[in-house]
Amino acid sequence: MLEDGPVALVFDANGPEVRVQKVQTVAAAPYTLLGWYVRDVDAVARRLGERGVALERYDGLLQDDELGIWTTPDGARVAVVQGP
Repeated sequence: MLEDGPVALVFDANGPEVRVQKVQTVAAAPYTLLGWYVRDVDAVARRLGERGVALERYDGLLQDDELGIWTTPDGARVAVVQGP
């Protein structure tokens, strides 16, 4: 394990990092199901937007920036994509 933070566990998956969200109770996916590290989250967010993929917005619950990227309490920058 790479990190045991307040909101997630981060594991080394033999190269890529896998982030597992901590939750109080398991429910029908109102939380992150799968997360991964990218070198430039701003560039990825822009490319997704160019392809018509909108990042999830949380209407004031999280302080996301103009691209829809929010910063966690530990400083990680996160972009959330809603699945189908």
